Amino acid sequence: MEQIKIDIGCGKSKQLGHIGIDKESYFGVDVLYDLEKGFKIFSECQVDEIYSSHCFEHINNFKELIFDCHKCLKYGGLMKVRVPHFSNPLGFSDPTHVRFFGWYTFSYFTYQRYKRKVPIYFVGESGFEIVKQKLIFKSSNKITNLVRQVFQRVFNLFPEFYEDNLCWIFPCQEIYIELRKLA
Repeated sequence: MEQIKIDIGCGKSKQLGHIGIDKESYFGVDVLYDLEKGFKIFSECQVDEIYSSHCFEHINNFKELIFDCHKCLKYGGLMKVRVPHFSNPLGFSDPTHVRFFGWYTFSYFTYQRYKRKVPIYFVGESGFEIVKQKLIFKSSNKITNLVRQVFQRVFNLFPEFYEDNLCWIFPCQEIYIELRKLA
């Protein structure tokens, strides 16, 4: 049986082999859907993988969207997400952004592994576990990009220290996270 993989907010660049979902009718979008209405397209435990790149920052009902993604994922299914980091100055320029993300944002939906403890919204249920998480530093300028790659390696060794002490000196562009639905 073929796996069901979806790309939420795919825009013009849908991931290969994924069902593209967006509220705009771009080439490659398979399903037109407004995520502000909840994400009730798929049945419970039907989806193998969810991918989303720079979509979640546009969603007012973020918490509801995460619950809906959790519900439609199969047990062990992955959710791979890219969102702008709160220190990214470009994130504040886009008037359609309604939220910002930090290292701990997705910890509210996981069984945590970090020093700082935050409430977990999946009380009495299985939630997510963090499989992979990293801060992304990049630039369109080749020399600046090389310098930022060094920052990326160092700051990902100490992401909590980075956010507490250095994020306004060395802004991060985005956060990448992979979450697995627990059984």
